[in-house]
Amino acid sequence: MFPCINILFTFVAVKAKTEQLLLRVRKIFLRCGLRNVTMDDVSREMGISKKTLYQFVTDKNDLVLKTVSREIEQDEERVKELMNQHLNVIDELFAISRFISERFQEIHPSTLFEMQKYYPEAWQVFEAHRLGFIIDTIQANVERGIKEGMYREDINPGLIARLYCEKIDLLVDHSRLSSDIVNPQEFFLETLKYHLRGVCNVAGLQYLEDKLIQMQSSN
Repeated sequence: MFPCINILFTFVAVKAKTEQLLLRVRKIFLRCGLRNVTMDDVSREMGISKKTLYQFVTDKNDLVLKTVSREIEQDEERVKELMNQHLNVIDELFAISRFISERFQEIHPSTLFEMQKYYPEAWQVFEAHRLGFIIDTIQANVERGIKEGMYREDINPGLIARLYCEKIDLLVDHSRLSSDIVNPQEFFLETLKYHLRGVCNVAGLQYLEDKLIQMQSSN
């Protein structure tokens, strides 16, 4: 019995240390990108030996994969929490879209390019998240909005979700944004208003306009 308890404690301890490691590595990757960071850089920044570092990951590819997977797992958990708050569909979309846009804004365009070119396993995980989870989440919102009488019935939820996610992708690829876009927050709000005014029915539009007025008065 006691050996089993010791093994459990060891597993929990290793998992906690791995979480701390990946959290700090995330900050390094956000600051320096993926390609330019070496395992020597990581060990030096963290004040540990490479031997200790390799107790948690097998190589640089594994480090990138684990860091990306951890980020995505946490993001998906947060979105699920938002969906479980039983918000009005429009309020839910505001909350989810704000969270997604804030996370995407942290990603430098070169990071995705480097991930796609040099770290294909991590890229596959990211694409599965973007093309799977995010689109499914937006589609679920559209379908619920139709069912609850806030969105139009003559729209294609799957197509609408993909179109909306394409707009969100612009937050990552800054080169595709016109120079007259003042800031990401403005882009986020305008994209959301554009989307909702296209999918809302009369009841939904009234709720949206009331919400926008309330947001303006609170600023």
